[in-house]
Amino acid sequence: MKFATAVVIVFVLAMIYCVYNYFTMQKITLSNYVVSDKRIKKKIRIVHLSDLHLKEFGEFNGELTKKISEQNPDVVVVTGDMCRRGNKDYTPITHLLEEVVKTAPVYYALGNHELDYLKDYNDEILREIKRTGTVILDNEIACLEVKGSKLKFLGLSWYEELSENGINSPEIQEEIKLLNKFCQGDDYKILLCHYPEYAKSCYKVKCKEFLNYKFDLMLSGHAHGGLVRLPFIGGVIAPSQGLFPKYDKGIYDFDGFKLVVSAGLGDTGYFFRVNNPPEIVTVDLVPNEQ
Repeated sequence: MKFATAVVIVFVLAMIYCVYNYFTMQKITLSNYVVSDKRIKKKIRIVHLSDLHLKEFGEFNGELTKKISEQNPDVVVVTGDMCRRGNKDYTPITHLLEEVVKTAPVYYALGNHELDYLKDYNDEILREIKRTGTVILDNEIACLEVKGSKLKFLGLSWYEELSENGINSPEIQEEIKLLNKFCQGDDYKILLCHYPEYAKSCYKVKCKEFLNYKFDLMLSGHAHGGLVRLPFIGGVIAPSQGLFPKYDKGIYDFDGFKLVVSAGLGDTGYFFRVNNPPEIVTVDLVPNEQ
């Protein structure tokens, strides 16, 4: 009898938590990070979106659009996986972007789900995203002046892990060529790369002096905040990084540049988020007074 009662209590508590978690996952949270640099003349706010996976917050993503607008961004960046592998629909993305571009310029780097979409279907999704006025950076560079400060963006769609063994491969050489071009000049350089683990590759290469990378900030997603977040531990599992990922959510300091990882807005479709609400990231670039 006592065992049966305990089972019922556990079941009821589990159901209550599932309902609580479901409604929590519908509420967008905000995470803010501040990065200073002497080249920044006035505060510049970047809104960073990632990993929507076709999730909708209100009709035509109206709630998400409103939340973005309330942050008063100077620039909005997207680091991929706004669509979902195996689903041809992209209207939740275009509905969102059509409104967001009215607030600030939008730069969009591709994630693995966009790349899979291109393989499975065609480039219609890219054409429709461009139609909204969004700038797609598919291994491309864009420059923008904001409040007297010069910013340079690189959207890196693919990457080969930079390593000593593969440094002479054609893929690595193309990557090096693109990154070195990006790192020229005195602009404040922001790398948009879906995969946060790429920062570690860049750091290793930089330390071994294969390359002289001089970008300043890297923005990423992909990790989904570790999907299930445990108190005092953080994320449990993330794509590409596996169990207890090192770069799941937050800001990380590499010698010479900073990495900001968004926990994203949606889920993969295979796993649900637990204790890990969707988030919009804001990064404030501020003058370095020193």
